[in-house]
Amino acid sequence: REKVSNLFFKPFWYWRGCRCLRTAEKLSDKFAELTPMEDMSLGELDTRACILNKTGRQSEAQALISHGIMKILTKQIGTKHDLCLFLIHEAEIITSMRRYDKENKAETNYKQAIKLMEDRVVPVLTSVRIMKSYGKFLSGVGKITEAKEVLTKALILAEASDLNDQAVKIKALLSILK
Repeated sequence: REKVSNLFFKPFWYWRGCRCLRTAEKLSDKFAELTPMEDMSLGELDTRACILNKTGRQSEAQALISHGIMKILTKQIGTKHDLCLFLIHEAEIITSMRRYDKENKAETNYKQAIKLMEDRVVPVLTSVRIMKSYGKFLSGVGKITEAKEVLTKALILAEASDLNDQAVKIKALLSILK
């Protein structure tokens, strides 16, 4: 009986999630009408880009993230930690658009973020998130051995730092690669 009731609620929650996403998109568009991209904070740029990405508007999302990266690089606002997060978000958007070329922008972003991570300018949680995202990227482009290595390092770091939620996600990714 419990399984039957769970099956009954799945379509409801799917519908509810879609409805909330549509509402978020409408509100985000209204916000964008009031606040030009140049005047948005990093948090506003990131939030709007996330909503646009989830609603299939990846090109617009990438433009927002790229603008945020330029604001950080030109030292208008932000920190190296912000830069790492924006680089990863842009890489994930590029990957979701399946844009792979000779000079892969997504891979370039990951390498920049990893360099910052190795310079220890980001917290451990961000380091784990960078490696997890990079591992997903590598598996998506067929570099399974490298993906396993990166994800294993991320898992070791997550477990050593008691980041159990991240460890569970990484284990799930590794189980798919085996």
